[in-house]
Amino acid sequence: MASAKKIAMKLLVDKERSRVVYAEADKDFVDILFSFLTLPLGAIVKVLNKQSTLGCIDNLYESVEKLDIRYLQTEACKSMLLHPRNEAAVLCEDLKINIDDTEPRAVYACKKDDCCSKQTCLISSAQNAQCIHCKEKMDRELTWTKKDVKLFVKDGVKYIISSDIHVEPATVMHILSLLQKMNIKDISVLEERYMDISEEEVLALLKRLLVSEMPVTDLYFHHNDKTHDAPRDHVGKKEAVQVKTESNQETNTEGISIKLLINKHTNKILCAEADDDFLNILFSFLTLPLGSLIKILNKNTGIGRVDNLYRSAEDLSLEDIESEQSRSILLSPKLGPFFGCSNNILKLDEINPRENTNTRYMVASLATVKIIKSVQLQSVIMESGSLFLKS
Repeated sequence: MASAKKIAMKLLVDKERSRVVYAEADKDFVDILFSFLTLPLGAIVKVLNKQSTLGCIDNLYESVEKLDIRYLQTEACKSMLLHPRNEAAVLCEDLKINIDDTEPRAVYACKKDDCCSKQTCLISSAQNAQCIHCKEKMDRELTWTKKDVKLFVKDGVKYIISSDIHVEPATVMHILSLLQKMNIKDISVLEERYMDISEEEVLALLKRLLVSEMPVTDLYFHHNDKTHDAPRDHVGKKEAVQVKTESNQETNTEGISIKLLINKHTNKILCAEADDDFLNILFSFLTLPLGSLIKILNKNTGIGRVDNLYRSAEDLSLEDIESEQSRSILLSPKLGPFFGCSNNILKLDEINPRENTNTRYMVASLATVKIIKSVQLQSVIMESGSLFLKS
């Protein structure tokens, strides 16, 4: 059920060009905006109902949904991929509007009292992990009490958010600089307006942030038709293909080989045949926080205006950010406990579960997917769907 909470926000609008110059907001809204950086890609796909337009991530998420659990180590692995944990999820419980419906303080134990009375009574952050004692599902939900923690920016400060998502303190200098940047010379074209932000608007803003050059303008003026998906190429029935094998030999990690089916005329990859190591890495993208993706790609993602949001978190002074730890959570968000791959090619850190509780967690590795050797090549050539959608 959607939250009924709302946040009032003031806008300065260029009424002649139907564009928002900036939105003025306080801590409540800015914390929500910055919290987008902490969301795993799989969580973004989930809250946007598989319409995130984040490349092919929607397809990857749907592939995991359709994948039979017999191809995974445990049933819990599927839950970990479809409901990835967010490092800042406990913090984000205090957001005035929280779009992530994950229960960050929920952990699961075996329902048998005998198992929990043993010396090694383990609990899991993923529901339906397998108990090491009786091999039954760990589905008894427990919770723990969180510490008193603060979010991302300090209270008592007004911020301006430009239409292209630059967040700055609302100083005269910043406002004049923005007016100059937008080439506004006649202030008579400007008008103050007000907007109530509910959960619906937060979700809409997240979606526009991923595709639009002016997300705030699109949100206020309901410009949902300004950005269109790039056309997808389709491969004809009779186009010739060739098979290649590629191996990663450039990093210090052990190389992973995959077999590619390639259209030799267009040099486009039709599909890939890979083992569990590669698929574990591919599926783990769903657990990758947006802020970590931006960092890995050096703030050059090409995804809407997320890079501007990231730079804003970088540029905020210590007078505005709660702490350097808060900044670190935004700029280098960690994976949830035990959500990483053994072959950590991206060099991502995981949360240490013992930092917040005295709890021990037990979760199996992400996924081991069996590759079906008998592939119908004609079907692969004719279709351009996700690699994992069909077996």
